[in-house]
Amino acid sequence: MSAAGRLVRFKLGKKPRDVDRAFCYLVRSAYRNVPYYSRAWSASGVRAESVRRAQDLARLPVTPRDRLLGSEGQGFLARGTDTQRRFRSSTSGSTANPVTVYFNWPELYFRRVSLLAAVRKNLKFRYPLTIVDVGAMRGAGRRDLAQRLGIVRVVHLRRTMPVDEQAERIQRTPAQLVQGRPSSLALLVDELLRRGVHAVHPQTVVSFGEVLHPPVRTLLEETFACPVADYYNAEEVGNIAWQCPRCPGVMHVNHDTCMLEVVGDDGEPMASGAEGRVLVTNLYNCTMPFIRYELGDRAALEESGEPCPCGHVGTTIRLASGRDDDFFVLPDGRLVSPRMVFQAVWDALPVTQLGQQLLASVQAFQIEQTAPDAMVVRLVPGSAYTPALWQDLESSVKVLHPTMTVRVELVAELSAAPSGKLRQVVSRVPRQRPAWDAQDACVRPG
Repeated sequence: MSAAGRLVRFKLGKKPRDVDRAFCYLVRSAYRNVPYYSRAWSASGVRAESVRRAQDLARLPVTPRDRLLGSEGQGFLARGTDTQRRFRSSTSGSTANPVTVYFNWPELYFRRVSLLAAVRKNLKFRYPLTIVDVGAMRGAGRRDLAQRLGIVRVVHLRRTMPVDEQAERIQRTPAQLVQGRPSSLALLVDELLRRGVHAVHPQTVVSFGEVLHPPVRTLLEETFACPVADYYNAEEVGNIAWQCPRCPGVMHVNHDTCMLEVVGDDGEPMASGAEGRVLVTNLYNCTMPFIRYELGDRAALEESGEPCPCGHVGTTIRLASGRDDDFFVLPDGRLVSPRMVFQAVWDALPVTQLGQQLLASVQAFQIEQTAPDAMVVRLVPGSAYTPALWQDLESSVKVLHPTMTVRVELVAELSAAPSGKLRQVVSRVPRQRPAWDAQDACVRPG
């Protein structure tokens, strides 16, 4: 394996030749060091040495997401990896079970640098940079080198923080960049408008992780008085694609971090502009490689030999669908973010680690609100399931509202939405929706 390929993984502004080198290095490293790929490719009759350029990607078998569920990285980690000395993160769990992802420190820092580089496509910021992270997940807040040196300051407004406290905090923070999922940002803006606050004006708002519907974009642009940039991110890669600064409905694939494919149900590439399943190949992570990994999203890729009006030359992507969970409607009419609902249920689980320990008890679950003060958790039990697992559930959901009740219902399976993703949080409670709630345009269940 060439030293050039090992180093070019961490290059910003990769050219096609750099992508070829990084990809070939990744494939050879995965074949020699990662048990899953060694077995899967050998069984498919693929020799790593025969993969010489990016165009050979389609010769490799697809890596289904469910193979990683419950593995805690086992079989997907490079041999000799000490998980205690590696950075670990987890996905938000679009199938109600998260995937644990490992990076070594060079890979982690490149992931963060490439995220900032993608943001710069829509924001020409200066350092020191102040970022407000709205709806941050538990565990966010680790200070990296840039933060310790004072180059970047990140203020985390965690999803469990009451929205009135979030509004107070953001008013006191001179942020250049505000980032978060659309549902979290919309709730915060709703609170700011209720207070009559019009003095929070960052340079840019960055949206990621959920579908950004046009009414939500308009609300954010008008309230924060700045552009809104939408990003296609995933924990397995970091930034996958970034919104074109000239054409908001278009996203450009981030060739520094990944290779992206759209395939049909037979695994064959779809024609330009045709919708299919999204496969991603991480170009820099050799600790836990993701090669032709199915994310669970659907999209269409468009190839053009002409440069985009913004100057970008390369592949563009249009996301066809994504997870759209519901807001809960409380007895007093207030709305609760679906991510906060999920967190309340998640916190009740006496699980200290993700992966096998969780799946042994709970294969998957879905949360449904049946009344303003009542909810049900439907779950597919694992072999080690016991009702005692939920002994703290009743008290945990009280964080949503003091009168909230909950029951657990065991099911054989959970039905996915037409997009193929499981909606984790569903509300059957009708409500008067504010203008920013784009789900007005969606087909509602029930």
